[in-house]
Amino acid sequence: MNAFEEYLFERFAQEMRSWPLALARDIYVLSILISFVDDDVRSPELSLCFNTESNWQKNIFHASSEAEARWNTAFWLHDAGVTVCRQPYMNDSFTTFDEVDLRGVGLRDAFLTLRAPRGEGEVLGALFDACLVVTKRLHDDGVVLETCGRAVPVVWECTNDFGEEPGRLERMRRANLPLSLSDYENWM
Repeated sequence: MNAFEEYLFERFAQEMRSWPLALARDIYVLSILISFVDDDVRSPELSLCFNTESNWQKNIFHASSEAEARWNTAFWLHDAGVTVCRQPYMNDSFTTFDEVDLRGVGLRDAFLTLRAPRGEGEVLGALFDACLVVTKRLHDDGVVLETCGRAVPVVWECTNDFGEEPGRLERMRRANLPLSLSDYENWM
C-alpha cells in the first residue's frame, strides 16, 4: 500500500468502527463515491457511503423497481460516512474548517502525480486501482465483517460523467472476492 491508500484505509476503517451497532448491522452495501471538485478531474474527493436494508425498503415506492431502489446511489443515505481529500472551496460557506482534509489532499496529489502524470485519462484508473487495494484490505483485515456483522460488497461510483473506466467492474469483483456483485451488475 502506498501512503495515499494507507490513509484512505485508515480513515474509512476508523469511520466504520465508529458506527452504532444497530446501524452497522443494517448495512447491505458500502460505496466509495468519487466526486470531482468543480468537475476538475485532478481534484477528486472520496467518500465512504452506504445504504441500509431499512432505507432500501423506504425507497422501493419511489423507484421504478426494487433493484433501482437497492443499487442506485440516488436512493442511498447521503449524510453518512466520511469524505477524504476535502479541500477548501472559493466562496463556500458550507465546508467548515474541521471538514477540510489538507493531509489527504497532499497525499492524493502526490499519488496522482506518480500514477496519473499525463492527466485526465489516467486519473480514474489510478483511483479505481486505489479503491481496489483499500476495499480488499477492508475485507482482508476483517473491518467490513467486524462492523457489519457479515461480508457486504463495496462498490465504487463516480459522480461526474467522465465515461466508464474500462476494468472498473473487474477490479470491483477482485476486491470483493468471494462475494458476488451479480445483483449490482444486473441492475447496471
